[in-house]
Parts: sequence; structure tokens; C-alpha cells
Amino acid sequence: MRCRLSLPKQTDISAFKNSTSNLRKHVTKVHPNKLSKYTDLLESHRKRKSSSSSDTPVKNAKITAFTAVHMGLLLPTLYQLRDKLKRLESSCKTSTPLVHALQQGIQKRFGDIMKEPELIAAPILLPRFRTSWTTEENILNAGLDYIRNHLDADLDEVISTNSSPSDEDDFFASKTQELERYLSRLSPAGMDLLHTFPHSKKLSLKVNTGLPASAACERLFSNAGLLFIAKRSQLHCKNLESQLLLKLNRDITE
Repeated sequence: MRCRLSLPKQTDISAFKNSTSNLRKHVTKVHPNKLSKYTDLLESHRKRKSSSSSDTPVKNAKITAFTAVHMGLLLPTLYQLRDKLKRLESSCKTSTPLVHALQQGIQKRFGDIMKEPELIAAPILLPRFRTSWTTEENILNAGLDYIRNHLDADLDEVISTNSSPSDEDDFFASKTQELERYLSRLSPAGMDLLHTFPHSKKLSLKVNTGLPASAACERLFSNAGLLFIAKRSQLHCKNLESQLLLKLNRDITE
């Protein structure tokens, strides 16, 4: 009988030869003084990467899928991340390409929506942020104009149902002052503040409530990896009921 030894595969051997630990061992033997230079470079790169990819706390607010799902959290996070990358750009020396790549990626993905008036109004109508999340006046003015226009539109609907001129004047005065009182109110950054301003609360619910995703519904009809491909990502209401009936009646047809 021949004894067959269990030899490692060729891929395992090549992976070990090309591993970082094996390279570091040989560099230490051949050039013990040059390894520290590369170690400092990698350590600096790791710190920049970890600091830029970590959670960006806006007033110590943890953004999680369970405790904070408002649309108003998007722009404050992006603006603070952009400011943080600007500070890293001036301070770091070895990780400048990484900072530039992150800045370009943010601009490419979120550049257009960072100027949307509706998305700008969303954090303004959250008591946690209001107007403290950015220092750009043109951005804040765009959001405030959006809020005023929609409050005026709400005013027109209510005035059309009122019959008393005095009630109309009182309502107009309270509506025009509500936004200013909301922005100037000194109170804890809690959502309970919106209960004091009913019209701002109504608009805040409108702009801070995201559209529901159809992924949970499409999961009924997904087959392995077919959920997120092009032919399954758009499930219209026309064939929703028919596909559901086909799935439930599969045992009968078989």
C-alpha cells in the first residue's frame, strides 16, 4: 500500500507567499530599519480611513435604522462629513488621495440632492438641528423659503373655509409668526417641541417621512438573488395581485 500524503494546494502556497505577514517577516530580516517608515504610513492611512468612515455624530446623535429614520438626518450627516474631510485634507499628508476619493464620491452621489429645497427643509423642521447644521446662508434660505411657501399654501386652504374676517386675520398673524417662534425657541432638542407648533409639525411629518420601500413586498416573489436585479426591482401594482395569487395557488396548479 502506498501512503498518500496530504499536500497543500498550489493556491494555498501562493497565498502564503504573497501574504502581508510573510512579506513583513522578510522585510524585517533584510531591512530592519526601513520597515518603520512603511508602518507609519499604513498607520496614518488606517487612522484617516477609520475616522472618515465612522459614524459622524451630529450633536452626539446616533443615526441608526431603529431610533432615527427621518429624512432630515441625511443632509446634516453629509455636510458634517464634508467639513470633516476638508479638515483632514489640510492636516494629513500621506492619505490625501483617499480624502479626495471620498470627496469626489460624496459629490457624485449626493451633489444634486444636497441642494434640494425639500431635503433642506427637512432638518430645519427637526428640533434637533433647525438651522445649526450648516453655516451656508444660501442653503438655509432655500429651505426656509420652501417652508414659508408651504405654510402660505396651507393658509390659503384654511382661509377658503373661514367666514369671519377677524378669524382670518388672527390665523394669518399666528401662521406668519409660527416659524420664527419655532426657530427661536430655546428648549431641549426633542420632538415634543413640534406639538406646540401644529402647522410646522404637519409639514415636518410630510418632509421627514420617507417613501416606503417595496423590498418587503417583493420578497414574497423573490427567488434567491432575483430580488435586486433589473427585472425584479420594479414591481408595479398591475401585476402584484396576479403574482400573489399565482404564488398562493401554486399547490393547486401542481
